Amino acid sequence: AEEAARIARIGYREGKFGQLDLLDAERTLAETRAAAIDALLAYHIAQAQLERLTARAPAIQGDRP
Repeated sequence: AEEAARIARIGYREGKFGQLDLLDAERTLAETRAAAIDALLAYHIAQAQLERLTARAPAIQGDRP
């Protein structure tokens, strides 16, 4: 998506592509970036949940290890 947007910008500057082509490439790039951010967020949430579920219970004062 980044490469397509870059090519669309160059092509638009040179008059080879229309404004709608450029906007479509930029929109696709923005949607792709948003999806990547959402996936990264979901990964970190899942990782935190896994760590929380598999963590050892805290020791109670006076307990022996």
